[in-house]
Amino acid sequence: MKKIGIYGGTFDPVHHAHLILARDALETLGLDEVIFVPAAISPLKKTAPIASGELRLAMVRAAIKGEPKFAVDDCELRRPPPSYTIDTVEEIRQRNRNTAIYCLIGEDNAERLTNWHRFADLKKMVYLVVLDQTGQPPSHSYPVIDRKIDISATEIRKRVASGRSIRYLVPPAVEEIIRREKRRNYPLRETLPGATEITPENLATTCAELASNKKAENIVVLDLRGISTFTDFFVICSGTSEPQLKAIANELETRLREDHSVRPVAIDGFPASQWMVLDFLQVVVHIFHRDKRGFYSLEDLWGDAPRMHWEATAAH
Repeated sequence: MKKIGIYGGTFDPVHHAHLILARDALETLGLDEVIFVPAAISPLKKTAPIASGELRLAMVRAAIKGEPKFAVDDCELRRPPPSYTIDTVEEIRQRNRNTAIYCLIGEDNAERLTNWHRFADLKKMVYLVVLDQTGQPPSHSYPVIDRKIDISATEIRKRVASGRSIRYLVPPAVEEIIRREKRRNYPLRETLPGATEITPENLATTCAELASNKKAENIVVLDLRGISTFTDFFVICSGTSEPQLKAIANELETRLREDHSVRPVAIDGFPASQWMVLDFLQVVVHIFHRDKRGFYSLEDLWGDAPRMHWEATAAH
C-alpha cells in the first residue's frame, strides 16, 4: 500500500527545519511522498500569515525543487479560509485511493489537536505524527519524530525586517525570493527633510568617498552592470582594525540615510569576522580587514568588471 505524508503549515517562510523534519519523516515512516500544504489561514491562529498565499506557495515550490519525493498542494489556498485539515485529507484521499495517509503535525499544535475541526473523524482517517524540533520530552502520546533544530519562521521574519542575513536558515532559492520581494516591498528610500536623490552609480562612488572619510584603504569600485544579476556595483575597501571596520560601516549607514534617505536592506558579518557587507541592492559594499581581503580576492573573482573612477572629498 502506498504511504504518503501530509505536512500542513503556514510556511511563512518555509525553512531548513521544515525540510529536515520532512526528510526524517519520509525515511522513518517509509513514506513514498511528503506533500507540503500551505494553509490559507489557520483557524486556531489569531493572525493571518505575513506573506501572501501565492508567495508562500512559490517559496515551498522553490525549496523542494529537485526532490522527487516532496510535493506541494495548493488545495487550502484555493479554498475559502479557514483551512481545516480534515477537508484537505478528504480531498487528497479522493485522489489517492488505497493509500495510508500520515498527518505530520508541528509540536506547537500537538496540545490543541482535540480542538481541531472534526477531530474525531480525522483521527480515524490518518496516522497522526508529531514533528518536534524543540528537543524537549513530549507531553502527549502521539508518535514523535524529533530533531532539535533552532530555526523558526518568526526569527527569520525578524531577521529580514532588521536587515540581518538569513543565509543557511532557508534554501538559497527561498532566500532569493525573499530578497526579490524585499526589493519590491521594502523601498530603500524613506522621506527625510533635506535629502537628495542619488543614482546607483553615484551611490557607489559616494560609498567610496564615505569610506575614504574613515581612512579606508585600497578602495575599489567595480561596475558589474551586464555581468552580475544581483547587483550593479561592488565597493570594496579595507581597514586595519575592528573599530575601523565598524566606523566605516557606521559612516556609510548614517550619512547615506541623512543625506540621501538611503538605507541598506541587509547588513551581514561583524567587525570581529573581519568582513562586513552592506547591501543597498544596486550597490553592495564589502569592508574587509586588511589581512582578510586577499583571502577572498573579490577583485580577481570579478576581474572582467571595469573599475570606476572616484575622487575623495573632504570629510564633513
